[in-house]
Amino acid sequence: MELLKKNIHMDYRKCGTLTQMTLEDDMNIPDKCPDVSKILMNKGNVKLDEIKATQDHVTLRGKFLFQVLYCSDEWNNRLSKVYGSIPFEEQVYLEGVSREDNVSASSVIEDLTVGMINSRKINVQTVITWNVCVNELTDLETPVDVSSQSPIEVCKEEMRVTGIGICKNDIFRIKEELELPSDMPNVEELIWESIRPENVTFKPMEEKIGISGELRVFFMYIGENDDMPVRYYGAAIPFHGEIECHGANSSMIPVITYELEGQETEVRPDYDGEKRIFGMDLAMNLKICMYHEDTVSVITDMYAVDHELQLKVRPAKLQTLRMQNEGSYKLAGRIHAGSPSSHILQLLYTEATARVTGSRITPEGVEADGVLEVKGVFITGDDEMPYGVIHGNLPFRETIDAEGLTGDCSYQLTCQCDDANVSMVDSEEIDVKASVRIRAVVYDTREMNLIEDASLSSPDYEKLGSLPGMAILLFEQGDTLWNVGKQYCLPVQRLRELNGIADKKEPAPGSRILIVK
Repeated sequence: MELLKKNIHMDYRKCGTLTQMTLEDDMNIPDKCPDVSKILMNKGNVKLDEIKATQDHVTLRGKFLFQVLYCSDEWNNRLSKVYGSIPFEEQVYLEGVSREDNVSASSVIEDLTVGMINSRKINVQTVITWNVCVNELTDLETPVDVSSQSPIEVCKEEMRVTGIGICKNDIFRIKEELELPSDMPNVEELIWESIRPENVTFKPMEEKIGISGELRVFFMYIGENDDMPVRYYGAAIPFHGEIECHGANSSMIPVITYELEGQETEVRPDYDGEKRIFGMDLAMNLKICMYHEDTVSVITDMYAVDHELQLKVRPAKLQTLRMQNEGSYKLAGRIHAGSPSSHILQLLYTEATARVTGSRITPEGVEADGVLEVKGVFITGDDEMPYGVIHGNLPFRETIDAEGLTGDCSYQLTCQCDDANVSMVDSEEIDVKASVRIRAVVYDTREMNLIEDASLSSPDYEKLGSLPGMAILLFEQGDTLWNVGKQYCLPVQRLRELNGIADKKEPAPGSRILIVK
């Protein structure tokens, strides 16, 4: 006899953990920069240079890069920027990981605080949460049919399985230019910039993946021969492009996440040689998984009618992509400026960032807790300190619809803020309206024993002789025709014909069924 099998290429989460890392360092202000009188804004990103796995441990090496916008009491309260980095080497305990495993790590900056030590030194503190995990690829051979000269009864179950067709990392580069309007002065010095992708979507195509979205950009600069202390300009720039992806097709299910690996901004001259063009170069680090769904009739049990059948089984995991759903939720609230003396005359710059702080499975779906962090710089009425800072959080709780989830389901959440709109209410408050987009990818994992091999041996005549030639059996709760047929070495179809039982039907408990050899 021969057991026919179908190969399914799958991935599953072997192990993973969440851990927090705290970094702190002092930084001297470079000699070319003016003294610090007030910290206004900061931002940072994590650059991971190396991931090294050993037995039950993972070492992360890289740098935390940060930028700080501050106000100086020199040069008429001029705004200035400094930047620096803090190297790190973090060892994470991850039970089950080995040297051969492919480890991935993603980071979320939970907190970034910059304070003044004195006018020439600042202190930088940050808390970073790491999601470290190992996804293992495996080829799962599932038994789907049997070829034998002897009569073999097989029990099959229709299973929906998700095979992975593509699993890789790639980089998508965005290069765009933005020219200043004609009524704005040339750029003398770029002070601050913010460039963020929003509304990013991925579309599987033949042998490639389409990517589209928009860049939300903001630039703050000192104008050339300008009486104004600072100028600012922002815009939304649509972008689209493609990356090659061998094996991709439009029927695949994409599960793609991204992180900004780095960005560069350069002030370029226009055709007249005047510095009026902002050149932007961004690198998006993509983690690409492309799945295809299939329904497979898996043999879960077998028996021989007139021979002995030995089965060799092994434990296995079947993974199904249960759902991929995305919800866009409107969030609104107000944030106070803080100090009563910090009256808002004009908003210069604001940004909003959303992140998930906790999640759980509920009867309605995946419930996510999160926070929308809003911060910005505004002009005050104080001539001695003309700039103020506003900073606040708006909590939210949203549910991504997905009925019927159980505690055995695993899921991944990504969150981002799109289309944030911040406006003044009065001199002390701002009004915030934003769209928070949360995407949930939910997997079902089923553990079962797969038949790996089967072999026939000579009949057990003593066992066959002990079976009755004819009998009436009382069908009890939990009995199935399969179990009865296996016990009495009869084909299931023979039992159905003898008792007039239709296909895919089972006798009711308490029924009597006839057994004839």
